[in-house]
Amino acid sequence: MVAPERIAAEIMACLRAVDESATLRHHFRHADEEGGLWYIEAVPDRGELIVIKQAELSSSGRLQWDRPHARARSGGWAPRSERSRGVRGAMWDGPFYRVRRDGYEICFVPDAGEALEDVCNVDMWVILADGLRWSGTIFTLAEVQRLMDRWATTGEELGGSFFTCGDGLIVRDAGIPAMARVVDHLVQAGEYKTVFRSEGRADSGAD
Repeated sequence: MVAPERIAAEIMACLRAVDESATLRHHFRHADEEGGLWYIEAVPDRGELIVIKQAELSSSGRLQWDRPHARARSGGWAPRSERSRGVRGAMWDGPFYRVRRDGYEICFVPDAGEALEDVCNVDMWVILADGLRWSGTIFTLAEVQRLMDRWATTGEELGGSFFTCGDGLIVRDAGIPAMARVVDHLVQAGEYKTVFRSEGRADSGAD
């Protein structure tokens, strides 16, 4: 039997190698139910996100940090706030918020810790029962106005004179529930093909 110390050492060596060779890093921030704040750093490796570092600042001000020994594919990398009620028939799957319907699924990717009812700019996919996948980015009207106002000062997009997004959808109301209702309408009306971008067949859901 291999000694636990040897296994731990090999895991740490693997994590260290991935950490040192990483050229892209993802950072997540999350507020938990007890009022603590979590800061997480993860790096991609062979199609997965590996948590390299995580720190917790508790509601009492205590700071703890760790280098987890586990891979974080979908559901393993961060807790999710329960302060958002969400959509009936939906569930968290790691960073993905999956809304399951009869014959299709809507997969949203909100920012970590963002309340579902406050989402105003989000990437998403429609995944049909046959595996065909359609991608898009949903903006609220207010978010488009905010972006164009910012560009007016930065000079981007001809000083905020126009807004383009190849697979973008603009909605009036913020929040995943309101956005899901719009996507449901587009799918049921068959209009999603003219709004979203075809991404081909998904072999194993959203990745």
